[in-house]
Amino acid sequence: MLGEIKNPPHPNATKVFVNWFLNKEGQDWYGRTLENGTRRLDVETLWLKQLGINAAKDTITVQEYNRVRNHLEDKYTKVRLPAGRFAETILQ
Repeated sequence: MLGEIKNPPHPNATKVFVNWFLNKEGQDWYGRTLENGTRRLDVETLWLKQLGINAAKDTITVQEYNRVRNHLEDKYTKVRLPAGRFAETILQ
């Protein structure tokens, strides 16, 4: 999570930093510093295996991810909400 100071002395510096932080180089630096993966597909994460971590992008394809994901809004509204309503009706 990133935050910004109200009325910074150099407002464009925040934009430059965020742009760098979210690009390939910034995400590689951040990941290695915190020993954590990134969602960027163009950032190398195979080094995480040395820490006993398998990055999702190294173990699952984008197509397989889209098939099994269940945390985005479309899955929530099309699957999880109706399933919850169904569960409420049969458990009463």
